[in-house]
Amino acid sequence: MRLAAVVDEALRDLAARWLLSLLVAAVALAAGTSTVLLAAGEVDGIRATWDDQVAEGRFVQVVAGARSSGVDAAACAAVGGWTGVRAAGGRIGTEPVRFATSPASRYDHARVTPGYVQVLWPGAPEPLAGEVVVGPHAAASAGLRSGSTVVWSAVATGNAGLGAGARPDRAAPGAVSAVVAAVPARGTARDPAADRQVLSVVPAAGTVDRCVVDVDPARASAVLPALRTWFGDGVDAPRPVVDLARAVDPDAELAGRASAWWWALAASITGAAAAAAWVARRADVALHRLLGADPGTVALRLTVDVGVTVVTPVLLGTATAVVVTAPALAHEVVRTVVLADAARLLVVSAALPVLGLVLVGRGSVFRILKES
Repeated sequence: MRLAAVVDEALRDLAARWLLSLLVAAVALAAGTSTVLLAAGEVDGIRATWDDQVAEGRFVQVVAGARSSGVDAAACAAVGGWTGVRAAGGRIGTEPVRFATSPASRYDHARVTPGYVQVLWPGAPEPLAGEVVVGPHAAASAGLRSGSTVVWSAVATGNAGLGAGARPDRAAPGAVSAVVAAVPARGTARDPAADRQVLSVVPAAGTVDRCVVDVDPARASAVLPALRTWFGDGVDAPRPVVDLARAVDPDAELAGRASAWWWALAASITGAAAAAAWVARRADVALHRLLGADPGTVALRLTVDVGVTVVTPVLLGTATAVVVTAPALAHEVVRTVVLADAARLLVVSAALPVLGLVLVGRGSVFRILKES
């Protein structure tokens, strides 16, 4: 038979059994839609957990001097130039200060090396000479914002050499002013003390209390071994700035996600629906075989059947779900996993004519017609 004639007869058979065909298509549509929705929802949740942990400091390493001896500031600054390191820096020292706008409150002025601000608040501008970054808590209590001028005086501590009745701390002579380059919108878990500090950048000379290194997650496997040997003896081994030992492990969650095999279950349900429809119509196929249809013709008819009632609805359901989950699919890891699951479902669905041949393309024609 000519190809066009076979396709036309297959479509006529589907139209004649329209309710059965519609049921199979509905199952296939649900399979495509649910595969994308479930995978996208679960993986996007895992991705959000990962992003939160990265923002908190999952890949931020701290190198501290043994017995609180400090870390070489120049060596720490050099790490900031490594490939795979986003930023690195440390705090050279702090001093208590009082803002002119809120003299009753006490804050800390931290002198930090270049890169330290970016470690604490990725994306924050590096303050230039005469500029500072003010932690969000300090800025809120002192009424400061980006672009304003902050004036502070150092606080002298201790009462050595003071007369009776003197206050144990007092404003030291001389006021310092600077322009607020930025006020981060949120506090940082990477150094919570910085939220109530005013930070100014100074050259990387002398020692820092610790070297804090923000590592690119994609390069962590190469950077961490080098970081362990860079500072030589006299420093402790690098450790994460936050302890996530008891937190959810996104890698393990992704490997063991509940939706990992949903595509297979959805394909099985779809295949069962198609098989039930073929069994219900096995007499139609047997009649075509009796009239001279060879296995190739039967296979072609089944392919048309699968294309109309399974593959097309699966594609339609997948496309609809992709549109719905577009914001989640903007993230590469979500997109990769979801499209892989959808591709597996589509490949299995496209192979269903083989199942159809096993069910209705074999056996005695006369026995099938007699039993129907």
